[in-house]
Amino acid sequence: RPLDQAADPAPLTAAAQGLDLPEGRGFIWIAAEARVARALRDHFAERGHPRHWMKAAGYWTKGIADGADKALIDA
Repeated sequence: RPLDQAADPAPLTAAAQGLDLPEGRGFIWIAAEARVARALRDHFAERGHPRHWMKAAGYWTKGIADGADKALIDA
């Protein structure tokens, strides 16, 4: 996707909606722009995936130099 759309969660949440999650336990690891990581984490939580089986990390925040959302990491 174009760089100017990297902080838009819509395309990735739409793609995630189309995923068939396998049965049983599984770990979801998300690394993205903070807003995107949060949206994906919330999407999978709403689908019933346990939060303790996810890692969502906002490694950068649009518009903030050297900005990471540490609150998201291991949330």
